[in-house]
Amino acid sequence: MERDWSRYRPRCSSVRSFGVSRFMHMKIVALCLIGLLAGCSSASVMRVTDIPYVENGHTRQKGDLYLPVGDGPWPVVIMLHGGGWIRRDRSDMHRKAQHLARAGFAVYNIGYRLAPDYQFPSQLEDVYAAQRALRDLAEEYALLPQRSALMGFSAGGHLALLAAARPGPDTPLPLAVVSGAAPTDVSVYPRSPYLIPFIGGTPEEKPEAYASASPRNFVIAEHPATFLYHGRWDRFVEIEQSRDHIAVLEEAGVDTVFYESRVWGHYGMYLFDRRVLRRVIAFLQEHLD
Repeated sequence: MERDWSRYRPRCSSVRSFGVSRFMHMKIVALCLIGLLAGCSSASVMRVTDIPYVENGHTRQKGDLYLPVGDGPWPVVIMLHGGGWIRRDRSDMHRKAQHLARAGFAVYNIGYRLAPDYQFPSQLEDVYAAQRALRDLAEEYALLPQRSALMGFSAGGHLALLAAARPGPDTPLPLAVVSGAAPTDVSVYPRSPYLIPFIGGTPEEKPEAYASASPRNFVIAEHPATFLYHGRWDRFVEIEQSRDHIAVLEEAGVDTVFYESRVWGHYGMYLFDRRVLRRVIAFLQEHLD
């Protein structure tokens, strides 16, 4: 079905979409640090750091494994950080990983290679590699890789949706996927300072790559159960991206949940998401337990 993008294309086409000033970036980093410090408690969680998912791989091809206290075995969530595919690291997702581990899930919070040094599909291939690595980690850490989910925010949410819709070779299909404030049709951003280094050009220059990097183009009935959340006042990744993706998923008969915040924008959803996390945990318990 053809989608009408005219209702928000002018905003998506802006040079400011998927881009922020240096001052705003510094402000965002400061807010992120405040949010991370607010969630530093690690009670009832064991963390094993720097576990590689690629043998002799890149320094970013590692993850931290968060485990609940107990014997297991545990269903497992692969967690993916944001940062526009060009910056940030897995430490951003520390608080979210702790919340899920306290709720009884093992969490493999991974890094991945960044653009522009590594362009798409390198990041997607890293997600596949992490999924396959769960089999090797399963016995040592009491994991249940056959009961897995993908979860990410912003660029990480995009990668989670893409890996769920396009399973890799010898990669098990997850039972669920959780994505926050993620772009789902990247072709509507013609001059993004994040997407151009990620893809290696503009949509006009690389239309096939932009189509291949858009999760909405790969939804099928076998798609895992999906939880999307987005802030109504998001001016970085417009909420229409999630609204349209939910419509595509429902049309395919996929089990979906959509949480739309009437309060927050992009960074507010990242920093102040405890209410969302409670809903995410209930969703994961339903589909992984």
